[in-house]
Parts: sequence; C-alpha cells; structure tokens
Amino acid sequence: MQKPRDAESYFFVDESGDPTFFNTMGNCIVGQPGCSPIPVLGFIETQSPHVLRQAVLRLHKEVMADRYLNQFQSSRKTAVAFHAKDDGPVVRYLFYKFRPPDLDEIRLSRA
Repeated sequence: MQKPRDAESYFFVDESGDPTFFNTMGNCIVGQPGCSPIPVLGFIETQSPHVLRQAVLRLHKEVMADRYLNQFQSSRKTAVAFHAKDDGPVVRYLFYKFRPPDLDEIRLSRA
C-alpha cells in the first residue's frame, strides 16, 4: 500500500464510451445495441496542473503550426481543442505518446 502524500493532488478524468449500464426503465442494457461494449475511465494525477497545462498548450501550438497536419479537415476541430473523437490519427498518436518533460511526476491509471 502506498503512503499518503503531503502535497495537494489534482485529478483529470476522461472516459471513452458510455458508462451507462441501465436504460430509463432500469433494465440492464449491457450487450444490447446502443450500449458501449468497452467503457473506459482514465485518470491523470499530478501535483503540478499548471505545468501539465502549459505542456499541453505547447503541444497544441506545435500541432497547429505543422503544415502537414493542417491540410486535413479534422484540423479545424483540433484548432479549438484536442479531442480523440475529432482529431486525425497522427494527432491522436502525438498526444498519446506525449509526456511533459518538465513535469516532476505524473501517475496514469485506468479503470
């Protein structure tokens, strides 16, 4: 078991798919059409959210300055913000491999 930390922690949570398992009538819809087959929750824990935010903004600026990536129609949505649903495959790859070099510690989890 890990020891508690003295520092304040910040958590960023995101989901993939829809974590709804029951319809409005209370019936289980797992395995039914319309229910996500594999819902995922991901968490990032950091004590330095400002450092993480600045790193994401730098990556966003680099992606938007790339002439190759800007030729794709999906770059219009990427210009607003990163979102895996809207970003092209190359942008998703760059974001998934992204790890801020100036961040002391970051913990990734999934449930």
